[in-house]
Amino acid sequence: MTRVAFALFALIGGFFFGVPADNQATGIVFHDLNADGVRSQNEPGLPGIRVSNGADVATTDKNGRWTLPVPGDCEFFVLKPSDWAVPVDDLKLPRFYYAHRPNGSRKSKYKGVAPTGSLPRSINFPLRHKKEPRDFEAIFFGDPQPRNLQDVLFLDRDVVEPLVGSDAAFGVTLGDIVFDNLNIFGPISTSISRIGIPWYQVVGNHDLNTDTPEDALSNETYVRHFGPPNYSFDYGGVHFLTIDDVYWEWIDDPKNPGKKRGSYQALLTDKVLSFCKNDLAGISSDQLVVVMMHIPLGEISNRESLFRLLEPFEKSFSISGHTHTLFQDEFQQEDGWKGKKPHLHIVNGATCGSWWTGKPADNGVPFTTMRDGAPNGWSEIRFFADQGEQTWEYDYIGAGHTKGESMTATILPQEDGSQLFNVNFWAGGKRSLVELQLWDQSWIQMKKVVKLDPHFVQIRAQDDAERDKAEHDKKWRRLSKAAPSRHLWQCRLPKEVKALQVRATDRYGRTHFLDLP
Repeated sequence: MTRVAFALFALIGGFFFGVPADNQATGIVFHDLNADGVRSQNEPGLPGIRVSNGADVATTDKNGRWTLPVPGDCEFFVLKPSDWAVPVDDLKLPRFYYAHRPNGSRKSKYKGVAPTGSLPRSINFPLRHKKEPRDFEAIFFGDPQPRNLQDVLFLDRDVVEPLVGSDAAFGVTLGDIVFDNLNIFGPISTSISRIGIPWYQVVGNHDLNTDTPEDALSNETYVRHFGPPNYSFDYGGVHFLTIDDVYWEWIDDPKNPGKKRGSYQALLTDKVLSFCKNDLAGISSDQLVVVMMHIPLGEISNRESLFRLLEPFEKSFSISGHTHTLFQDEFQQEDGWKGKKPHLHIVNGATCGSWWTGKPADNGVPFTTMRDGAPNGWSEIRFFADQGEQTWEYDYIGAGHTKGESMTATILPQEDGSQLFNVNFWAGGKRSLVELQLWDQSWIQMKKVVKLDPHFVQIRAQDDAERDKAEHDKKWRRLSKAAPSRHLWQCRLPKEVKALQVRATDRYGRTHFLDLP
């Protein structure tokens, strides 16, 4: 269904306008047999389907009808169950919602939702039956963050092009879809649509209307393009929960006494937590739950409120972006998590790396490696049924690298004549084992450290030197300063000892190899 066709459906074909009783919204979720988005007489309502207003969740009756209160301006949306599909527009954006804005969004620098007028008498949501495999793959982008069309072109060449034709079930951008310029929502969506799969979004701190006076109004341009900032859907038996953890507010400006400035923090509002509570209450406790957010879980000030909601689920993990670094956290008892098993949180890394900085390659794309030495890229998570239980495996794919590449190694001669071996195992964590094979075929275990990646430090110094020499109109954005890497391993060997190969074992027991020069 094209975007124009869906808009016409929303205005005349799927909704019946009138004055709902007692400020209640109602509608029908129906089986869209002919996939045109408009309910025909022979298309039945679907019972047992969940619908939300962004806080409350209702379930359709035997005729497919739902009813929910209208909490002012809001979005009504269907929570897609497994084996059903929602419409996608010509940009592969899922269209599963109705944005209720009787008077339109508040005037802002970037356009929000146009006035929708009176509440429709019936807000109908189409679903198409589509059997979904229990073995599937999803793609995750962290922080594409283009500030202009040139950056969109970098993304298109470096990341989108290798993924065109992917057989993944869907993709997700984990926030900072753009870099403050919300006019880029359209162009970046056009680029990503070339991959050819449905693409979901998470709102980030650089996706906000920063001229708004309060958090409740900060997502209006995002909503216009992508819909509700908090929503969920099921695919292949897995429950995916998307939350907005970016809280926008005006605070006192310490540099300008008596004045205010816009600021954000990682916080879950009561509305977000209400939606999470009501959403999770409607699924089985043995279901695998994946929570998607922008700012990492460890930075959310009231994360324990979310912990309490997730702890009844034995299988869950969460994923975010934001930091332009790549790492994995495990939350345990000492961190306030009370579940039976630690909760894994993946910080996805950034598709733009270090904000599209560094010397351009022959194709014009900047070097843009992240500050912790991991390349810019994306994550691929494979979900599969193992003895009847849903589980997953995570991989990080470096842009411009062949599939299977997973680490870099740097050897630094020391003043005492020894050699310091450094291995950056990009997707490694505290459950990983990294070893060196020596000339006599023996293996020694390397030590995990949190330090600057010397490979990145060297490249940045070289990049600075070349940038200083470049002509004025050919200079590029300077690479970011190095940040400590949480996936670095080291060991020191005598000068005369030859190392042949690196072997890294990840948390899933898979083995990765790197031959040394």
